Amino acid sequence: MIRIALVSALAGCSFMPVAATSGGDGSAMHDAHVIDTAIDVPPDSFDPSCFAGGAFYFCLATMPSGSQSLPSGVDTTDCSFQGAQVAMMGSTSICVLAGDSVDVGASDVTGSRPLVIAATGDITQSDYLDASSATGRGDGPAANDPSCTTTTNNGGNNASGGGGGAGGSCGTAGAAGASGAGAGGGAPGPAANQPVTPLRGGCKGGLGGSGGNAQAAGGSGGGAVMFVARGTIHLDGTIDVSGAGGVGGIQAKGGGGGGGSGGMIVLYGTVAATPNAVLFANAGGGGGGAGQGADGNDGANATMFDMAAAGGPGGGAGISPGGAGGFLMTRR
Repeated sequence: MIRIALVSALAGCSFMPVAATSGGDGSAMHDAHVIDTAIDVPPDSFDPSCFAGGAFYFCLATMPSGSQSLPSGVDTTDCSFQGAQVAMMGSTSICVLAGDSVDVGASDVTGSRPLVIAATGDITQSDYLDASSATGRGDGPAANDPSCTTTTNNGGNNASGGGGGAGGSCGTAGAAGASGAGAGGGAPGPAANQPVTPLRGGCKGGLGGSGGNAQAAGGSGGGAVMFVARGTIHLDGTIDVSGAGGVGGIQAKGGGGGGGSGGMIVLYGTVAATPNAVLFANAGGGGGGAGQGADGNDGANATMFDMAAAGGPGGGAGISPGGAGGFLMTRR
């Protein structure tokens, strides 16, 4: 067991020591942003209804009570499940599951608000907490933060559309999209301003360029999750806030959508992690370009097994494939 006291914001990271790689055209670059220095606490005196500090400080209208468990399916937009309440973290509306102790098992989390788990005692996390974005699944909590919305990472439009650029991450900019016979590829999505505040999801990839009206969609960025405990945060499972793959280019000769960047995980308190604990926020692969008579293939959604999510093959011989997603993993 690893026991550490930290305030940590991770995106594109887990507990496995693997060298970082960067994606190719249309991929989302790795996102590595870790905060383990002290954060100033706003109040002068202790308030039992308030948690964390600095940009991550929030207060609850109802004091946590009893033992709570995260349901197997969570929608943070509604935020009406047992033990949940809506609170404000600065100007950000968050969905908080709060209790004296909280058990976090297997759960799929989607919705417009970040998910926050808060306990006056311990948090115990096991199994698979899926707060990623993936094609066919939906977007992770608070994915596609409005602050990273830009049209400059959309691929250029003409008879051979350019590929969409990848969404920017907390640590680095995304990657540029491939050009398409005169149509420029989308610019990389910019990196988030440092320090990263507030709690937020990852950035969406740019649209693929097209000679017609239809443009291939970029992959959504990953979700945002925070754990804060006055006791200990026990980690024995997986937390996934990865981004989605971009959609393949639309014929004829449309560019593929850029991959979405990873989201954000914040751990605030004392953490005890077993060797089973894995946190990751990998980027989705870029969509492949379309040929004259065939659509490009979608980029792969990120998983911890694929590391750099594969870009989608092009729709025909000689047509550009999408770039692979990026990743960075470190042991804490």
